[in-house]
Amino acid sequence: MGGAMRTLPEVALTLGQYYRIWEKYQTGPLAIRDKFTDRVIGRTGLRISESEEAVELFPFNGSDPIPLKLSDRWQIGWVLSPEFRGKGIATQAAHAVLEYAFKVQKLNEIAAFIRIENYASVKVARKLGMSLVGSFLWNGYLWEYHSLSQENYSSDWK
Repeated sequence: MGGAMRTLPEVALTLGQYYRIWEKYQTGPLAIRDKFTDRVIGRTGLRISESEEAVELFPFNGSDPIPLKLSDRWQIGWVLSPEFRGKGIATQAAHAVLEYAFKVQKLNEIAAFIRIENYASVKVARKLGMSLVGSFLWNGYLWEYHSLSQENYSSDWK
């Protein structure tokens, strides 16, 4: 969910996508606030891609590459201000989102698409119980595909 600074048209496009997702599914990005100052320190939430784009997924189990349609997967993501990283905040916030996804939205699977060099987010995904499925190239970057099914979800994440 993170990335470089965006232009105003890119931000407008992203906000439009968020709005459409909220309207259709009653879910989307959520602010993460510091409990002491009430300052917004990041975001987490669910999204589903509006793109019909497909990528080639290279599974880590050694099987042949398979097509992965991005709009077929509910995704969870998180991003925090640098000074709040490494304190378990992203894990706690993402866990609350997973609880909502599986218990309220009744989703069967949640994916996390994480840029391969983003070790901190990979660590969060592992703490949440997500499994590494494979990797794919998208928009010029190498991404890891992590997944968690409702069946394998545990509300006892600590």
